[in-house]
Amino acid sequence: MLARSVALEETLAGDIYQRLSIQTVCVGAPVKGLDWLRALLSEELYNQARQARPCGDENGATLEDAFEDAWFTFSHFAKAEDSSLISIKYLTACNVCGMAIQCPPNPYSIDGMFGIHFGIDKPIKEKNTGAGLWKARFREDGDINEHVINPTIAGSNKNPTLAFVFEMGSSDSKVVASRVDSPRAIGSGNDALGKHYQLVVHGVTSATFSVRRLKSQSSQVPAATRAVPTTLGGE
Repeated sequence: MLARSVALEETLAGDIYQRLSIQTVCVGAPVKGLDWLRALLSEELYNQARQARPCGDENGATLEDAFEDAWFTFSHFAKAEDSSLISIKYLTACNVCGMAIQCPPNPYSIDGMFGIHFGIDKPIKEKNTGAGLWKARFREDGDINEHVINPTIAGSNKNPTLAFVFEMGSSDSKVVASRVDSPRAIGSGNDALGKHYQLVVHGVTSATFSVRRLKSQSSQVPAATRAVPTTLGGE
């Protein structure tokens, strides 16, 4: 959650809330996805990550361009008891209540997911929701293409998906953008892979993750005051 708090400071430093005439910002306020990624990774790895291309399209838009108007709302986690909750519909509801999902243990699937809202001035609806997925591994490095997460695991729509594979057992500090030459490798189609971005993040030290701290405590609002609107800016 520290990455979110730092990212919220970065987002507040911009003028987006002023332009939308939002005067009061609560703890569940949306943060810009790129600010969150920059707060999570070291500066060197962030600069590499933002240039990543889709798994199935080496000429596709960079991650930075694809997620320029992507927003994260989660500020807490809830545990899913079964896979029926893994859907775009449920992720849209999660965007409303600022929640990310911890999935049941399954070595062949994902460890968690969160909703990504596209368009700060658009309402929170399924058509404006994308999936954020992650999995943590504690084994030594292997073929990264073996670990590409299926981008349609939560369903699919026109929006990009963003996946993380955290290689916690790696002694390296690097980020690798996954590539898939054959859609059969993960049981998905070319359309989904053409907008699926996956970052394999190696290591656990400060060479991998950001060590930035909050500049102030202004963004740390008590959870009891939290209130999340059903739109981020639109009607």
